[in-house]
Amino acid sequence: MISAFYLILALSTAEASNLATSFLGQTWGPRPSFPAPGLNCIANPEPLTRWGGCKHKVGDLPLAVSWAYGHKILFGAVGRAFEFSTCQTLEATLKAAWGPGTESQTSSVRGIARTDWAEGEVVASLGPSVIPTVECEIVVVHLGHSQAVRAIEAEKAASRAAGI
Repeated sequence: MISAFYLILALSTAEASNLATSFLGQTWGPRPSFPAPGLNCIANPEPLTRWGGCKHKVGDLPLAVSWAYGHKILFGAVGRAFEFSTCQTLEATLKAAWGPGTESQTSSVRGIARTDWAEGEVVASLGPSVIPTVECEIVVVHLGHSQAVRAIEAEKAASRAAGI
């Protein structure tokens, strides 16, 4: 049983690495289009969340992922795990791929402590979810690309305001 855990960890670590450049095989930054990046993706009409509920796997760990893509820039993702055992293995996988991170000093909820990572302009945080049906969430944001999208949105808002 323990050897199977380490095999899963080794396989899934390769898919979780390179935080500064990508997440789940999707490279951060400008791209002309962003087709559905997983199975059963739901198109979101909101301009900055292009796809939601996409089924992904890190090794054999199932995740539901929502992708933040606006103005032809991929800048963030939220992954959700629905089982405690998946969260434990995901935590071990991310720590193996991205390093130990910084654990929260507060008491953990649902037996999962919040852990934060930063690499380059990317920050990530894994912790317990406030959604009753979700055990844990991983939130990943590329700060530079997020700021670029915000600047475009601010420019559009200023242009609309000038027309009033």
